[in-house]
Amino acid sequence: MADESCDKLEIERALLGALCEGSVPPEDRDDALQRLAGYKWRGTDHRVIYEALRRSRQPASPSLHEFMVAEITRLGFPDIDVAPFFKSRGRSTAAIRKLVENLLAAHSDTSESK
Repeated sequence: MADESCDKLEIERALLGALCEGSVPPEDRDDALQRLAGYKWRGTDHRVIYEALRRSRQPASPSLHEFMVAEITRLGFPDIDVAPFFKSRGRSTAAIRKLVENLLAAHSDTSESK
């Protein structure tokens, strides 16, 4: 069970990093964020970063980084370090869709087992 939770945290981290990267077309990023609207984030920091991304309309990584720092502070979490999420990963839109599918499938499996 602990391994499963770690896997989900890793998937969350990878997905949020890909969405922060800035190379994803805005419509694909918006689609991913919208599809995750009902997802229950395992990491509190991940939930806050997701919320900040949802509020963002910044397409480029430098301006997005600045927005994220400001927005996370406004949300009451000034100690979250977003820098690791802005490291270049070069994920494709297809890879991002796969990460979203993995999270949603894991979320669905957890919901059904309760």
